[in-house]
Amino acid sequence: MLIKMMSRPLSRPDLHQLITYINQGQESFDNEPHFMIRYNTTGNSAKKVSDDFKQNNSLIKQRKGKRNGVVHIILSWHEKEHHLLDDTKLFDFGQKFCELINGDNSLIFCRPHYDKKNIHLHIAQSASLLNSGRSTRISKARLKEIQIEMNKYQKEYYKELKHSLLYLPELEKSRESSLGIPLPDGLKEVDGSIRAKMRGTTSQLEILRNQLLKLAKKYPEKQRFLKSINSESKIAVYSRNAKPTGIITETGKKYRFKRLALDIDNLSRVVRLHELDKIKNRDNQQDQALER
Repeated sequence: MLIKMMSRPLSRPDLHQLITYINQGQESFDNEPHFMIRYNTTGNSAKKVSDDFKQNNSLIKQRKGKRNGVVHIILSWHEKEHHLLDDTKLFDFGQKFCELINGDNSLIFCRPHYDKKNIHLHIAQSASLLNSGRSTRISKARLKEIQIEMNKYQKEYYKELKHSLLYLPELEKSRESSLGIPLPDGLKEVDGSIRAKMRGTTSQLEILRNQLLKLAKKYPEKQRFLKSINSESKIAVYSRNAKPTGIITETGKKYRFKRLALDIDNLSRVVRLHELDKIKNRDNQQDQALER
């Protein structure tokens, strides 16, 4: 599963807006079709739960620098697992995650969202421990441990949820697992792509990679993929020592497959990673838009 954590500043946490958003835009908790997970808040509406969070925030001492006012956490799964997820599994994942983030000693409000292709769990956690000004902030190292622990739990108890496995050391180390989707390697930043980003445009490197990804999706077998490239009008495969090395354009410019972040011996995995990356980017944009 993918785990994202976002914080809102103490100066403007917009608690009621966040709780309402997690409650799928509803103020009332009546006629709840799925489930809610709550720790240390008994409010029966979005307003009353947000008031509990606000009361707990009042104990945080004002200091110079940024102080968190609430933490918004999202757990999400691959869209191919939509038909495999249900309230029972999501409730179990929610409970397990809340244990790992010290839910017993903080305020938690959690609900599932089934309205997107890839199902989500949304969690609001108080910025400080219950009745205390002490922060619930999780270090990067601890977050990494939690991400690994949750995906180990998923792999052990829900083997059918194999498309969204992330963070596991064996996946990141080998990059060859047929079970999970390791975190994608970033494209190598070069002067051209950096300048293109600064201009708000797409670099030639990215345009070419997107073109090749479309071919890889259609022709995941290596030899058919290479043949399809040579059928294109403006690009062709070039080789070194009789081994396919990269792409040459009609202008004579060469791009190595490694630079394009394309493993031609495992094209199916490359395509899956690309699809996951698109989902992550789309969800980030949607979540940011909804939280405004």
